[in-house]
Amino acid sequence: MKYPLSVTFHNTRRSERVEEEVKEFAERLDKYHDRIQHCEVIIDKPHHHKSKGNEFHVKILLSVPGQKLVVNSTTPKHGDHTSLHVALKDAFDSARRQVKALRDKQSDRRGRAAAKESRNQGPDPIAAPA
Repeated sequence: MKYPLSVTFHNTRRSERVEEEVKEFAERLDKYHDRIQHCEVIIDKPHHHKSKGNEFHVKILLSVPGQKLVVNSTTPKHGDHTSLHVALKDAFDSARRQVKALRDKQSDRRGRAAAKESRNQGPDPIAAPA
């Protein structure tokens, strides 16, 4: 991982095991965008639901050049968020999709700009005629 990672715990105890898990998830994001500058993960256990139990909320803040991505994982996609592992997995899955979409958008923009530039330059006046 080439960027700083910070993990913050709200309303729950700090855990080195969880921090290691977050680091592993964050390292996987490198595959999808090579210019991530910072990653902040906030793990919150806001309140107790009588029927659902304690659910975890995970928020991920990512910085890439010219962009800030925010991922809020409050709606479970893989079961419920009473398991911190499931909440982290959902949040990082969402972050991965957002990072991939941003990378694709940026590379598409660069490709169109390069094509436009080559069209505007015209033939090379120094090149020998064919």
